[in-house]
This record gives sequence, C-alpha cells and structure tokens, in this order.
Amino acid sequence: MRYQWPHGTEFHQIDLEPEETNCDLCNGSLIICDHRFHSLFTFYGPTKIKSKLKKCSNPYCKNHRKTQSSKEELLITQPWWLMGWDVFAWIGHRRFSRHWSIKQIEMELQDSFQITLSHDTIGLAAKRYQTILSAREQDPA
Repeated sequence: MRYQWPHGTEFHQIDLEPEETNCDLCNGSLIICDHRFHSLFTFYGPTKIKSKLKKCSNPYCKNHRKTQSSKEELLITQPWWLMGWDVFAWIGHRRFSRHWSIKQIEMELQDSFQITLSHDTIGLAAKRYQTILSAREQDPA
C-alpha cells in the first residue's frame, strides 16, 4: 500500500528537467508533455521531486510516444522507493557495519530524523543494500 503522508506535511521540492532538447532519432524538438511527482524521505526532510517529462514533437517519429525524464532523478532515489539514497545508505551501514537490529534502525530514524518507515520497508532496504554490496564484492572493477 502506498505511504500516506500526514496532512500538512511541508516538502522540500526539487524540480528536474531532461537535459536533452532534441530527439535522438529525428532531431526534432522535445516538448514537455507531463510531470511526475515522487515524494520521499531524505535527511533534508520530506522531499518531493517534480520531474518534467518530454517527448518528441514530431508525430511521425518513433519517439513521439516515449517520454524522457531527467537522469538526475536516479541520483536522488529509485523510482519506486520511499527513501533517498542517503537514507538507504544510512540504513545499510547501520545494519551491516554496526549490526543494528531492524527495530533499532526504525527507532533511530524516528527519534533523530523524524522519518517513519515500517519494519518491512527497512528490512527490504537492508536486503537491497546487501544485494548491492555482494555484487560489488564479486566484481570490484
């Protein structure tokens, strides 16, 4: 179930726009066709990413139906996550370097940063962190 933000939550907003101005296939101009909003927890507080989506203005181009978003969004978070990379790395570090329990991480996030994440969300983040860590160890290059 999607996280329900408390009424009146004040978000730090980040506006992103794709860097490209011309289509890769036909060199036509890209136009803004929609916006995507993504709310998440970061150590800066609740954050809302407003990402402008662009598509090719040429109706005969194959890219006309495909939308492009900013690559910078992936530097902040993954599209389906409720937390930024900063919170994700913090959880993974506490879980695997300091051997904290999920409950201990949950309580510290709430007490120190006012970030309320469920036990399941923290556990899933720890598993993803472990997967990324093991992949890095298998191929250091």
